[in-house]
Amino acid sequence: MRVLLSALVPSHLMPIVPLAWALRSRGHDVLVTGDAPVTAAAHQAGLATSALAVREVAPATGRGPEEERNPGTVRTEAYLPGYLDAARAWGAELVVTDPLEHAGWIVAAALGVPLVVHRYGPEDFSTALHHAMREPLRPYAEAAGAAHGLPDPDLLLDPCPPGLQSDALAPARAVRFVPYNGPGGIPGELLRAPAGRRVCVCLGVRGSEQLRTESRLPAGFAHVLAAIEATDRLEGVLALPAGDPQPALALPPSVRPVHGMPIAPAVRHSDLVVHHGGAGTALTALASGVPQLVLPQGEPFLAANAERVAATGAGRALLSEEEQHDAALVARAVTDVLDTPEYGTSAQLLRSGIEALPTPAELVEELEELVARRTPAC
Repeated sequence: MRVLLSALVPSHLMPIVPLAWALRSRGHDVLVTGDAPVTAAAHQAGLATSALAVREVAPATGRGPEEERNPGTVRTEAYLPGYLDAARAWGAELVVTDPLEHAGWIVAAALGVPLVVHRYGPEDFSTALHHAMREPLRPYAEAAGAAHGLPDPDLLLDPCPPGLQSDALAPARAVRFVPYNGPGGIPGELLRAPAGRRVCVCLGVRGSEQLRTESRLPAGFAHVLAAIEATDRLEGVLALPAGDPQPALALPPSVRPVHGMPIAPAVRHSDLVVHHGGAGTALTALASGVPQLVLPQGEPFLAANAERVAATGAGRALLSEEEQHDAALVARAVTDVLDTPEYGTSAQLLRSGIEALPTPAELVEELEELVARRTPAC
């Protein structure tokens, strides 16, 4: 079967990549379409891609309140024609997309093929957003040939283990989270357990941008590195994007910067992951049973992820800028998570929950049956 895969942004694509690999290994054809960042990420994952043409449309915010437009309808207006062209040219028999790329939902309905929606991790708003966008998107869906408007998914997949996802979301079919953080090389010494203890530090997009442009770390992360240096037999690994120059700031001797490294193999031998609140990083740490300290950077959804991790008992979260600027508080949080066994125990329980879920490969047959039921017999 021919599968069209799309995502809003690269970080939403990453958890779907293992399912795409599973489909390919079963002999199915997979094409990823989207804007340039999404198709670039898919290309790096070894998948076939076709960048779609994005129409220029009026912006979501005009000069006054009377000109404001729904950002979701603006995006759909810009992206839907390109998605439809790609899907029809590809002959898509199945559409797999993420909860926020509603143009992909409409494409499935317009073509009359099954729709699989794959969540990207913990969140609490996609179900409400789906209902809120039904009426605003109805004209676009009907114009595309989807007579009943924005469809419901034929299958909703969730990579969160039990106890992590928000109760505000619609029930979904659980699928095992298989860590994929992009391509890259891994220094050999990071594949081995350290002599002491190791902390893996992930800045996220905003923190990495600040380091690149301002040669400084967000305050909370700077305090984490200082705490690592001040603690005996503790080393740090600072994960940085590929292609970035060596950080201009002086890092402590016990902290090693590594560029373009998929973090999952390094996390395996870490005792703590400190990160910005990204869903993929949080799930990658849990897949290895490693506790976390989350320092969300600015966006409300990152703070929500941090709260979900803390609620499971698998780590701590310092949510406010005031907390993250307090060097002593940050240092205590680092040592607390490292030295309190209960955090590790909770992380290991979540790891067991992840490993008990069906793998993406085990779901391929179910997707084949979805397509078979929708395809008329000859």
